[in-house]
Amino acid sequence: MKKLETGKYEFNFPEEPKFEGELIYKFTKGDWSEVEIDRYGNRTPNRHWNDDKAVKLEKVAKWRKKLASLSPLSASKNPFDFRGI
Repeated sequence: MKKLETGKYEFNFPEEPKFEGELIYKFTKGDWSEVEIDRYGNRTPNRHWNDDKAVKLEKVAKWRKKLASLSPLSASKNPFDFRGI
C-alpha cells in the first residue's frame, strides 16, 4: 500500500484476470497478529468487493494489538524454526 498521509493509504490492484470478479479480503498490519477489529474489539467479517466501481473507500475502526509473548513464532523470522521454544 502507498501511504498518502497519516492514517490514509492507497492500493491499486493490477489489471489481471485473477482480480476480476469478487474480491474477499481483510486488512492487516503485515500479519494476522495485527488484523482489523470492530470498535468494540470483536473480529470483523471478511470484506467483499464485487461491483464495477473503480474506487472503494474503506475505514478500519481498530487494530488488534500484537502480543509477541503469546506467539511462539514471533521470535523467529523462519516460521518453521522452533528452536528455543
